[in-house]
This record gives sequence, structure tokens and C-alpha cells, in this order.
Amino acid sequence: LTVLTREHALLGVCFYHETFTRPQRLFCFAAMLTGLLAINAAVHGNPGFIQHVRQFVATGVLSGLVVFPAYCGFVFMFTMRPMPVKRRLIKRSYNPHEIAALYEQRQAAANQSSLMPPPSMFTVPPPPPGSVAGQNTLLALPPALPLPPLPL
Repeated sequence: LTVLTREHALLGVCFYHETFTRPQRLFCFAAMLTGLLAINAAVHGNPGFIQHVRQFVATGVLSGLVVFPAYCGFVFMFTMRPMPVKRRLIKRSYNPHEIAALYEQRQAAANQSSLMPPPSMFTVPPPPPGSVAGQNTLLALPPALPLPPLPL
């Protein structure tokens, strides 16, 4: 089963392998399939020249024998290439306060480099006492204006 998932031309594409990736396997399979089709087209293009008119099995075996070394060369090229060691990230938990402090420092550096004005320039002064909704009472309102006299 391991050899089937690792070495098979068509079924090996469905399984993961660390050094021989799926796109590489698909490339090798496509090269083999294209080679088989090209050899069969060349043989059947001139009927009776290389083989007899109804001899399909022999031409299939012939095209397989011609294309298989090229397929093996592609597989060998991809499996024997030097591969750099993949770096794995180590997941680490960070303190949220440290992350917030780093974000503030990065934001301050970005603002300084883009010549942004300081944040204190855009601060709005606090509203006067009694003007915030919910802090008004009827006793805090000024007295009502006197009404004009009524005409008689």
C-alpha cells in the first residue's frame, strides 16, 4: 500500500509526500501521458509502415517502452534534488499587554515617519458640566423669562 501511494503515476497524486509534491507528480504524469499519445499518433499516423493495421497492443507496449525512461528521468529529477530544510514556526503565546505596547510603538513610529501631527492636536476639550445628557435637572436651568402683559 505504501509503494502504491508513493510510486504509482496516477494514484500517487492523491496522497501527500514531503519531497515529491503533487504538482511535480502531475507534471510527470502529464509528460508520460503526452509522450504516450505522441508515440501512438506517430505509429498510427502511417498505418502499415511500423505495424500492421489492426495491431493495437503492440503499439501500446512500444509507446510505453519508449516513454517510460523519460518518465523515470522526470521522477528521478524531482525526487533526488537537494531540498532546503523547511523551517517550522514555534507557536508561542504572548502577553496581550506586550502586544498592545508593541502596536502603540509601531503606530507612533509610523505616524512620525509619515509626518502625522501629534494625537493631542485633535483632542476635544471635555464638555462643560451639566451639558452631558442625563446630568441636566430642572433646578439647574435658568429662571424663565417674564411673559409680556396680556392685552385687555
